[in-house]
Amino acid sequence: MMIGPDKSRAWMEIDLDAVAWNYRETVKAVGPDAGVMAVVKDESYGLGAVPIARRLAGEGCELFCVADLREALELREAGITGRILMLLPVPMAYLETAADYRIEFLVLSAKQAEEYDRAAAALGKTATAHIKLDIGLGRLGMVVKGHEQQVLAEIRRIAGMEHLHAVALLGHTTQSALIGGDALNREQLERFIRIAEQVEAEGFHFERHCLGSAPFADYPEYACDYIRVGALLYGGLPGTKFPFRPRPALRMYARVIQVKTLPEGTPISYGPIFHTLRETRVATVALGFSDGLRRSISGGGCMLLHGRRAPYIGKVTSDFSMLDVTDIPNVREGDIATVFGTDGDLSQTIEDYAALYPASVAETSASFTGRVPRFYVSEGKTFS
Repeated sequence: MMIGPDKSRAWMEIDLDAVAWNYRETVKAVGPDAGVMAVVKDESYGLGAVPIARRLAGEGCELFCVADLREALELREAGITGRILMLLPVPMAYLETAADYRIEFLVLSAKQAEEYDRAAAALGKTATAHIKLDIGLGRLGMVVKGHEQQVLAEIRRIAGMEHLHAVALLGHTTQSALIGGDALNREQLERFIRIAEQVEAEGFHFERHCLGSAPFADYPEYACDYIRVGALLYGGLPGTKFPFRPRPALRMYARVIQVKTLPEGTPISYGPIFHTLRETRVATVALGFSDGLRRSISGGGCMLLHGRRAPYIGKVTSDFSMLDVTDIPNVREGDIATVFGTDGDLSQTIEDYAALYPASVAETSASFTGRVPRFYVSEGKTFS
């Protein structure tokens, strides 16, 4: 017998109304001269790509970014008709699939583009690509610094291809927050703009996009034709100032399985790294590292219970976490602990956990596994 999603252990609630509001405010902030690409790769960093993409499509979003062809096809099969860009080159064996399903993809060199062009011609297809420029991140794309003339020559070659239609140039900054990081980021952005303007001056028109969520906050003047936003839509970018305050889209809860009182000096969990310092009331909660909760939260973070903070004690285990509820009255089996969200006058966000781990917000939400059910909240209704 198959058991559907339930709330017997731990679960997430994703507020699609908050995602939609963040999208609308981002569109306003960008202005009429640029568009917004919704980054829904890696299941929208663990929140669920299809429900989010459907809601954003309903809000007018016309371009979505995914990691690979599997994610792109999942959106197509879910009824997403807008443009989809996969942030990788497509495997040659699936070039026809990409062309048939109108999936755009990256090309990293003129040589690679020529291989796509020949293969598409043999198939009688036309494929659509974005040319990736390495403006300083050192990851994917044509290295621009010190190779400007070579890069320009390669772009010209790609622009002349008949069966590979290159529609955009894209870059990605280092997003450095270190001392001197602003100068580094601006140097990379200017490098991108110079190449794009030289290409344009030669009569080759490409769309341009080089900013993600965090860089848009600091360098909105480089919005170009599109910005690529993911974390901003989901409401989690600590320490970043936007023209609006993003609404958190994620709430997460876990069920108290047992409550017991243990004497002073009792070891708690593996190691042990913790012994009770007094008679302690311990609540065992059904959320562990197999769900995606990191052990590094042990001894530092907390959940919220009955409007109070309940700190983790001992090591987080595969399926469970232990909380000190000695000073929280009336905690019982079956109670719901808040991992992210609001309880009474207290609130706790995924940013708080990201800071404790430490990790980025996207990394934190993406780490929660599929055994944590996702429930979606929209206009007062909840669905899974």
